[in-house]
Amino acid sequence: MWKALICDDDPAHGEGLRDLLARDAQLRVSCVGSVEALEQEMASGRQPDLLFLDIRLGREDGIQFVQRMSGQLSGTQVIYVTGYVEYCTKVYDTEHLSFLLKPVSSKELWHTVDRAKERLVRQRSQGLALQCRSAVQFLLFSQIRYLESRGRRVRLVTEHGVYESYGKLSDLRAQMDGRFFQCHKSFLVNTDYIRQLGHTHFILFSGEQIPISSRRRAEAKQCFLHTLKAAAGMTAEYRGA
Repeated sequence: MWKALICDDDPAHGEGLRDLLARDAQLRVSCVGSVEALEQEMASGRQPDLLFLDIRLGREDGIQFVQRMSGQLSGTQVIYVTGYVEYCTKVYDTEHLSFLLKPVSSKELWHTVDRAKERLVRQRSQGLALQCRSAVQFLLFSQIRYLESRGRRVRLVTEHGVYESYGKLSDLRAQMDGRFFQCHKSFLVNTDYIRQLGHTHFILFSGEQIPISSRRRAEAKQCFLHTLKAAAGMTAEYRGA
């Protein structure tokens, strides 16, 4: 099931588009009529998978909204829907999937929906949708250096900052791919970022040290050696563990 959200200040067009999209049993469709209502939807944690966004929306147009909210929309397929062809080049200042002109043809709409679903499926195999406070953040596995459990929260340290979410490390571990190794009850490390293996810790290329529990030392050594073999040409060091 995918969440589709329409934001259009023309009620007739918004409802018409919702009726069309509702024919797809895989879509759960809702509709709002302003940027303010759209922000409220996102602030409540209802992050859309597909966002059908009008451009002329009053005080702030749809393009400006996407620019301002680009971080929170990283896991969303943005589809602009407008009656004004002059915006067809301006939208390329933002990340988006498609540009549809009103009135939207059924053929173009379903082609765009199919493309959006394909992208979303690929994304889910390449990253993690994380609930952070009132927003959902999509993080690529390749950008996550490590995860650390702290009480009832998990910290995800990435190339672009630190994100925190309530939950258990074990629950997130089940969603990660094979590059992540649990070296400690409180740490899950991305092996692509390991530069060196010490006796009690990994050292990442960033210089950060990730602890290794005593019962996982042998497994950590094997994991590190496997990473060296797999990463042809990657500079790494082994300091007797």
